[in-house]
Amino acid sequence: MNLFAALFFLFFPQTAFVKRLIFSNLALLGINILPIRALDGGSALEAFLSMCMNRERAEKVTAAVSLFFLIPLVFLGFLFVFRSRYNFSLLILSLFLAYNILIDSKERRILGKYVAM
Repeated sequence: MNLFAALFFLFFPQTAFVKRLIFSNLALLGINILPIRALDGGSALEAFLSMCMNRERAEKVTAAVSLFFLIPLVFLGFLFVFRSRYNFSLLILSLFLAYNILIDSKERRILGKYVAM
């Protein structure tokens, strides 16, 4: 959707506001496509891996790939905070995603016990 929004705004007169809208939509697209479990890229990765291997293994691989991409994102979040002293957005997003992965993995373990019965 963000790609379509960015392409849509290309047809508007290129003012500073429209350029910011295009950049914002492309930045959201870039974040959303990362293979982190809570984002669309992570869901797509898990769905693709589920076709190639069993579900439990696909979940584990997706969790590992999510952490692989999330650790640099947290580092960049801290870097942005220290450089700008006020831009906490990437740090908050990355910590929220890490928390979401932790909670999601615990829920999947609990649900897996009941489903296996």
